[in-house]
Amino acid sequence: MFIVIFATVIGCVMLGVKFKEFRESKEALTGALDVRKFEHYSFYKFILAMYIVFVLIGILSAIYGLSINDTNTAAMGIVIALLFAGEALTAPYKYSLYYNESCFVAKGKTVRYKSIKQFDKIKYIPFAFVKVVTTNGEKYPISPKAFDIIYKKYEECKKK
Repeated sequence: MFIVIFATVIGCVMLGVKFKEFRESKEALTGALDVRKFEHYSFYKFILAMYIVFVLIGILSAIYGLSINDTNTAAMGIVIALLFAGEALTAPYKYSLYYNESCFVAKGKTVRYKSIKQFDKIKYIPFAFVKVVTTNGEKYPISPKAFDIIYKKYEECKKK
């Protein structure tokens, strides 16, 4: 039973971290959107659906594990459910892009296309997040679909 309690505590801590990230992202985005007008491109619905499926699998695993007195299965189910619940909470902020002709919003900050120094992409993993590195050394992780839009705008801005 100790492992079930331990898994619950660990899962709750991770959910708390994601909740804090959700709250900070929401506040920062609200502040950034008050200053300028941005277009919104949302591509989180499929990912959110997948996270919810994993939450349900975790809950079912926890219930199954408790019903057959298998604490390892129950503990894993609890951790999986809470971890993916946290990811589902932050998905609308991670997998949405707010952008206009001169900048985009990442981590609640506006990043100008002219301030981009480089893009750090992980080779051979097409779904990996890309890091936008600015001239002052700050790094902003963006999703692959957001990268496509940002790179196009970055190229247009470079030509001007």
